[in-house]
Amino acid sequence: MEKNPILEDLKKIAEAPFPYLRNRKKKTGEKILGYFCTNTPEEMIRGAGLLPVRLLGSKGSISLASRHLQSYSCSLVQSSLEGALKGELDFLDGTVFPHTCDSIQRLSDIWAGNMPFPFHWDLVLPVKLHTESARAYLIQELRRFREGLQGFIGRAVSDDDLRASIGLANENRSLLRECYRRRVENPGLFSGSEFFALVQTATFLPKEEHTSKLKELLAHPEREGPFPPGRARLFLAGSVCDQSSVLDLFRDSGGSIVGDDLCTGWRYFAEDVSWEGDPLEALADCFIRRVPCPCKYNP
Repeated sequence: MEKNPILEDLKKIAEAPFPYLRNRKKKTGEKILGYFCTNTPEEMIRGAGLLPVRLLGSKGSISLASRHLQSYSCSLVQSSLEGALKGELDFLDGTVFPHTCDSIQRLSDIWAGNMPFPFHWDLVLPVKLHTESARAYLIQELRRFREGLQGFIGRAVSDDDLRASIGLANENRSLLRECYRRRVENPGLFSGSEFFALVQTATFLPKEEHTSKLKELLAHPEREGPFPPGRARLFLAGSVCDQSSVLDLFRDSGGSIVGDDLCTGWRYFAEDVSWEGDPLEALADCFIRRVPCPCKYNP
């Protein structure tokens, strides 16, 4: 199969994001905020002129983190803390911890006590999403987050700043959805690890740069013909998948992934944010409207 240079480049970046981000920071000097979970409104971080980076853990054995965490903590929590304690995340200027699972919430306390990053924020999102009080509370919490970002950067984050960031994110999401649609029609177009790289790099590359790469990728002719007869079409259900090599096991075993509801996949780009009205209300409404993960409730 012909190799696509855009895909190869994005896969290379996705395989080693920390060195890439460290080198980028040296060149640009931009401030970088790490975050856990797609429930974090990255549009607000970008609107403040900062680069949002979703943290999906680091590779290697766990030694330092085991001094702070129970052994049953998930690999995302353990490996992220391990990478931070080893200095692999020294390019960060701060971290945002959304209210998700118990382990992430407790990781925030450990992180704050051991990491010297200038910015640390707990974004306490509602658990029940179907009430008016939940919406009102969520909007207030997003206002509090904006105030925290403004205090960190030393200037105001205007509604226009947020709308511009929302526009960039919406365009990027629409292109990811188009990649997803083409993959459903032709599962041979992207392997599991290739599509994972598309989504993962969207969570830490500047949106303008990533969008440009997606446009170039979509302009490239399709690389594979009709779906092979007898090959199983698979749909993945779950939450975080941070090991892309696992996804290609399905292909090597005679199946093709044609869809998913992972937060490292479809759930990340499924919903756009409205440009109309108050941008914080628009972000809140999108958060409430999206398909919830198990840490949230919406009937």
